[in-house]
Amino acid sequence: GVWTDLSVGRFGTSKVMRWREENSNDKDDDAENYDGDSSSSADNMLHVYRSMHLARVRPAPCRPLDGGGAFGAGAAVPLLGSTSLRGGRVCAWAAMVERSNGETTRCVLRKPEDEDPSSSGGGGAYTSLPVVEVRILLQNTGCSVPAGFGGGGGNNGHLAVLDHPVTVDSSTRRRGEEMPEITWDGRLARATFRANGSPLEAPTVAAAAGRDHDVLFRLGPTESAVLVVHVHAKGCSTTSKFRRRARSVRVLVRPDGLTTVPLMIKVNG
Repeated sequence: GVWTDLSVGRFGTSKVMRWREENSNDKDDDAENYDGDSSSSADNMLHVYRSMHLARVRPAPCRPLDGGGAFGAGAAVPLLGSTSLRGGRVCAWAAMVERSNGETTRCVLRKPEDEDPSSSGGGGAYTSLPVVEVRILLQNTGCSVPAGFGGGGGNNGHLAVLDHPVTVDSSTRRRGEEMPEITWDGRLARATFRANGSPLEAPTVAAAAGRDHDVLFRLGPTESAVLVVHVHAKGCSTTSKFRRRARSVRVLVRPDGLTTVPLMIKVNG
């Protein structure tokens, strides 16, 4: 049926089956929340889709966000937080890669503006900085939310993710602060992957950039992708401290093809 196809296409077969098993006893309690005969298969899948949508269940499998396995050499990838935009038309999840010792120090190329021309070679071309790898899963859920359902609006267009540095807000009550994406060291350059862990094909990225010079990639209805970046975790010697200081992860997107909006993924401290 339609709702089965939408549920599987958005969340993945394994997630839908597990959700139905774990929430099978809740169907009768929530029957008043949707129209139709609650005993019918179609209405049952409508309920499944609605409940998974409201719970902001992420698509599965998603190898870049799943701990262990070949992707990431078995590193732990704890979830930082999730969010939705415009009535659920865009959903996003942010996670970080955590080393076994929890430390963040890495050898990074010095920024060109940090080099002192009057220096006689002191310091070298590299320096040590606290660095945290952040993985951001984005999914275009616009077409999966028919008009009048859950605040959505039947958006059948593509979601444009902009080629703009990702930032992590670490502001305090006294001052505003940001942890910037590291863009000056090619070894830590951003990367884009599909949910199955395969690289997002260069032709797709190039085609998107041809239409709009500031577009990194586009996602069609129910499509998802993972953006991997490295941020300068200022003042955070460990990933636990980074998690305490981080407030949100910001990515710029264009849901309607016209208006650029910040997608703020709140970090659950």
